[in-house]
Amino acid sequence: MKCNSSVGVSQKVDTLGYYPKYNLGLLLFGFVYYKTFNVALYLCERHVSSRSNTLLLSALLIVGGIVGFIVGFLSYSAILMIGGPVLFAVGCILLTIGGSPVSISRFEKPYIWLQGVDKGYLATLPQWTKGISKRGG
Repeated sequence: MKCNSSVGVSQKVDTLGYYPKYNLGLLLFGFVYYKTFNVALYLCERHVSSRSNTLLLSALLIVGGIVGFIVGFLSYSAILMIGGPVLFAVGCILLTIGGSPVSISRFEKPYIWLQGVDKGYLATLPQWTKGISKRGG
């Protein structure tokens, strides 16, 4: 899906979250509109290993940030007390951005639009027309 490669492709069902853009201002009540979908992803070996490396690096940064803050607090080190939360934040951002190779850009029942899919892969799919009945017939 990501690079349109046909070598070493494996399927993985991944849970993708969708948070409508118009709800970003409603952070307090936005969780009501948050939806998750199970999507079958077909990824080549390169993207699978890249994703694994990103998740491992994110986990190390998050744990390192927590440990750094605690050690800094116990040893009265301002550098570690400031650096720990920075590492934690960088790990969380990296996890959010690099955690999934594709993301949901739009959702209208019963369809979802994926972002980050290779255009060559999309060209191999059948043409979609707006006139399709919502009943599936």
